[in-house]
Amino acid sequence: VPQIFFNDHHIGGYYDLIDLETSGQLDSIIDQVKNTPVPDTAPKPAEHSPNCDGEIVGWNRIKLESLLVKLADQGVLSSHRKMFTVYHSSFHGKDLIAWLTSQEMLSYQDALNTAGDMVKEGLVVHVTDPQHPFADSSQLFKVFGADFPSALNAGITQSCGDQSAVQISENLRRIMTSLSGRHISEEGYKVNYEGIKTDVWF
Repeated sequence: VPQIFFNDHHIGGYYDLIDLETSGQLDSIIDQVKNTPVPDTAPKPAEHSPNCDGEIVGWNRIKLESLLVKLADQGVLSSHRKMFTVYHSSFHGKDLIAWLTSQEMLSYQDALNTAGDMVKEGLVVHVTDPQHPFADSSQLFKVFGADFPSALNAGITQSCGDQSAVQISENLRRIMTSLSGRHISEEGYKVNYEGIKTDVWF
């Protein structure tokens, strides 16, 4: 898993694909596929899957999640104390806008839209009011799930509480997306699985 098909030609798994590339056979198979009409027996391409709310999870969300990984790597996310509570993986709204405009070279309006999209997608929330819209201010926001259990056998499950399949799969999805984002190549085509193995998040 995953199994790779070029039209109705079954390639196999990831290592089979790499073997074809190393042996020099991959380019000829690609040329053959390009010049041959798609047969009816070929598997249909996967479509975007709806999430549990029935919304389409598309490329925009993936790009936003990769921005959050960059924020963490570049030290924009940190722990902030508000009264007696410490919020991990949090940031001031104005700091996110400053980072998006200086590091990602977005215009001010595009930076505001991107930050707003992070809130709309549920990736980022206000620390005390989940309904609070994003603001370019000293308001404190955090990455949604920063206070989730870091392991599936921690927190509620450790005390024999029930955790729904939706919650578990959502936790897993967030962990796997974060890991992939931290170890994806600059061009976005390959993931360094050896690097993932040594990552503390893994």
